[in-house]
Amino acid sequence: MSFEEKFGDFIWDRVDELLMELQKNNKEYQRDSDKICEIDKVLKNNLSSEMYLKVIESEEVNRGKENLMMEHCYLRGFSDALRIAIKL
Repeated sequence: MSFEEKFGDFIWDRVDELLMELQKNNKEYQRDSDKICEIDKVLKNNLSSEMYLKVIESEEVNRGKENLMMEHCYLRGFSDALRIAIKL
């Protein structure tokens, strides 16, 4: 496994760890998760199966895009922090 792959795995493990902490301890996150479930139930009950699947597909694509942005920002922040630490 290359350094980049190992580093990518480290990043995703860290993100998972932080998200688990957020899910357990953050009331706003929990409230928003509940709201998403409520909205999902309304959509599921009021859309055709085909349209509901399109909504799910759209959410998955959007989540993938957000994950890429988060990974890029994390990598950039980590890289910037290393550069600063090296200069100190």
